[in-house]
Amino acid sequence: MLNHNVIYIDGVATPSASMTDTLNQVQDVGVAWLDFVNPTPQELAQVKAAFQLHELAIQDILQGRQRPKIEAYGATQFIVLRPARVLDNRLHTVEFYLFIGPNFIITARHENFPALEPAAHRLIENPHLATSPQHIQQVILDTICHSYRPAMLYLRDAIDDVEEDIILGEETAPHRVYELLRDVMKLQRSAHPFPDIVNDLRKDLTGELDTHLRSLEDRALRLSGHVDSFRDALTAGLQLHAALLGERQNEEMARMTEAAYNQGEQAKKVSAWAAILFTPTVIAGIYGMNFRHMPGLTESYGFTVSLLAMLVSSVTLYIVFKRQHWL
Repeated sequence: MLNHNVIYIDGVATPSASMTDTLNQVQDVGVAWLDFVNPTPQELAQVKAAFQLHELAIQDILQGRQRPKIEAYGATQFIVLRPARVLDNRLHTVEFYLFIGPNFIITARHENFPALEPAAHRLIENPHLATSPQHIQQVILDTICHSYRPAMLYLRDAIDDVEEDIILGEETAPHRVYELLRDVMKLQRSAHPFPDIVNDLRKDLTGELDTHLRSLEDRALRLSGHVDSFRDALTAGLQLHAALLGERQNEEMARMTEAAYNQGEQAKKVSAWAAILFTPTVIAGIYGMNFRHMPGLTESYGFTVSLLAMLVSSVTLYIVFKRQHWL
């Protein structure tokens, strides 16, 4: 669908009724800007024939799934960008196509994002920015650069939240980190080529236009740097989670080891007292077997000797176990 069809004559915007009227007027004077949202193959074929666009560029639009790039087809430059936005708490990129010709600008995208109304209003309010295709191109690219802001704010807040979840030990934190890493990597593939594309557009330009594009390139570089910092923060978050998890596991292992040690100490005490009581029990058991002929059984000192034997053996075992720290 043809969303925007305007001719700028000396910077003043004049809406055009049809693509044919635009083509007829722009051949004499002015710069045309046509914007398509979800263009049909018929519309692309028509605009291709009207403005002598290259077949390969049209195929890229029809096929989709293109990487960000800039290509030259004669006097026309073809740019593909992938601006990002957030839908249902997930980051999505949208392909944006831009043709820059000697006296025209053609933009196309498969959905109405990024919104180019701010660029159109800016051109109306600043006619000096609509005097050439390069000036209009700079305004459009500046609008696209600003369109990244909501996605950047979303990722910044999401990373802050997941870092807090990691510190609190939330079980879902690692899964959320991996989701955000996928979003950040997608944004990296979208944002990293942007500065290089703007730098290519600056070639052979001088004066005010080069100054504006240099400023845009700086913003694109900062955008790319912020995206890299997001990935670094998430990687550090995973490392922090691993460290905290290891610390918790070590604490749990220490508690289990301490419990096993205490249990062993109790077992040693029980075993020691059992051994101490075992000797008197053996002596008492032997002399309780009711045999007639047993040493000391008929002697007056027999009972005393047996008690002393029980006492000496018990005290001896107690001293031995005490020295071994069993008691």
